[in-house]
Amino acid sequence: MHKKNLILVAPLIGSIIFLLTLALHLSEYQSADCRLSNFEDKYYSDETTIFIGHGYGSHNDSNLALNKDLNCYIQHLKEINYPGTIVFLGDYVREGNEESISLITEQLGALLSSSYFVIGNHDNSPEMINFIIDNFETLDYKIVGSTIPMYSFYTYYQTKNLDIGDVESSFFSDVLSQQNKLNSKNLFLLFHELVWTSCDSTLIDNEIQNVLHNYVEYQYSSNICNYYEDLLSLEKEVYFIGGDIGATGGLSQNYTYKKNKNINFIGIGMGENGRNVLVFNQNKSNTFNIINLADGSTKELILDGIYEDFKYYYKKYFLKVFFKIKDTFL
Repeated sequence: MHKKNLILVAPLIGSIIFLLTLALHLSEYQSADCRLSNFEDKYYSDETTIFIGHGYGSHNDSNLALNKDLNCYIQHLKEINYPGTIVFLGDYVREGNEESISLITEQLGALLSSSYFVIGNHDNSPEMINFIIDNFETLDYKIVGSTIPMYSFYTYYQTKNLDIGDVESSFFSDVLSQQNKLNSKNLFLLFHELVWTSCDSTLIDNEIQNVLHNYVEYQYSSNICNYYEDLLSLEKEVYFIGGDIGATGGLSQNYTYKKNKNINFIGIGMGENGRNVLVFNQNKSNTFNIINLADGSTKELILDGIYEDFKYYYKKYFLKVFFKIKDTFL
């Protein structure tokens, strides 16, 4: 083949290889043995929000986007024309490249228009950031598809900082100033990291911060704690929801729910430990249900029990040593 012809054909060959790779990944997901939950479809409505943390799943698998169990669930939601909202709480792709974006777009299909994305450390790439800005104009935004005030915020732990920046802080202040003027009895603040576990605040006791998430213990504090007093003064229920949990061997918790006065702290995620999603129904008296996609079981989200001190600190110490060895030698 002449060199000129090869130059002309090369892009076509590259496109064919890309499409074949994408099709291979899709067939891998779609051939999964789907276990649909016993959560009845009739309970889904336009006032339902599904929260999904760490959607790519286990660190040990090779899938690029949504894991098999989650993809099965998403396909079922498409089949029943799910009328509500879906919020991905970060780490919904293994790497934020164009191939992963194409794959998750294909997996979601028509649900993409009612899906919202919080940036996690695995998603934090120029390609994924551009994808989100193209769809929502900014990384910090109101989730307009919900009938409840819900807001997505961007923090990035890998920059050694769990703070929200100046622009985000201004947005957060504006959000708070509007709340008592709104009729809604709820306010949802959405993050990837469980930022409340990294607060130096006397308003939040140690028990609320004692959560075994994917990083075990964040090394940096978050300025989000500076807003706690204002949040406590609101005449409504406030929900912090994060997705950085459930994916550290068998050691992190699958989910967590703690409460301090009117502020609720919820972590939901999937990975090596399980395949859990959180379903919130405003029209069912603010009910939260945990759906385990691995076995189809459903249960109501209830407050965590009090950790026995030795159990919590023993696991936390073990995990800190493990990650220290991992970072040093691997």
